[in-house]
Amino acid sequence: MKGEPTNYAGSFGLQWRTFAKTQLDSANGTAISRDRFFRITGWTRGQLRGKIVADFGCGMGRFSEIALSMDPHKLILIDYSDAVWVATENLHHDKRIESYQDSILDLASIPDASIDYGYCIGVLQHTPDPAKALGVLLKKIKPGGQLAIWAYERNWRTYLFRGKYFIRMVSKRLSPSLVLKIVPVWVGFWLPISSFFRSIGLTAISNLLPVANYSGQLPLSRSQLREWAILDTFDNWTPAYDLPLTRQDVENALDVSGARVEWNDRVAGVAAIITRI
Repeated sequence: MKGEPTNYAGSFGLQWRTFAKTQLDSANGTAISRDRFFRITGWTRGQLRGKIVADFGCGMGRFSEIALSMDPHKLILIDYSDAVWVATENLHHDKRIESYQDSILDLASIPDASIDYGYCIGVLQHTPDPAKALGVLLKKIKPGGQLAIWAYERNWRTYLFRGKYFIRMVSKRLSPSLVLKIVPVWVGFWLPISSFFRSIGLTAISNLLPVANYSGQLPLSRSQLREWAILDTFDNWTPAYDLPLTRQDVENALDVSGARVEWNDRVAGVAAIITRI
């Protein structure tokens, strides 16, 4: 069936074709992606200007748009799903862009030691081998260059308080196109309940409910909140892999790689700036 996954990241192709502009700042009128990009990377326009930058796992280009605005010499878009072509379209086929549909477990499209600044935001945990992927990414960075990463964090609360992992026992075995039909109905039921608990100060209960809800967290209209809820509930349910990391996992993966790791406590999750030595 057209639109069904052909690789482990296939569900993301359907996701980003369906929600091609939902999280694009230029389309939703916010600075949500810009603010998140800067909190994760800490990079300035002066650092990226004239450099070769890579978005490892670009999706529909929400962070690519921000990186491109910082005037790099070249921005390389990589995604294992066909979302990379959605990102290319969203960035209007800018002449500074190179796009590759490639897995970060291999990245044969990119020469080693060719990238000044690379970032991988919300992608590592969705590969079958995050440690291997991290090693591959670092090889693509030039000596002295930097790799910014952000991934889901694994701790004692991860599986206990995240209902998505119970739902995923079933949902990841369904076709993504079927899940995409189910999720709007699911969100229509659970989002008002979750929002009610938030409105009376019971955010902890709201967070336990099986729906993505950004009310009170992000500057979104009611219709945007619903759209983001559908998008991220689908995102929670359908990836073939969801393997949260610890800081120790990252350090173990880089143990023999000649890298310096600076941990980033500005954001929840596992975030770091990794400089290749």
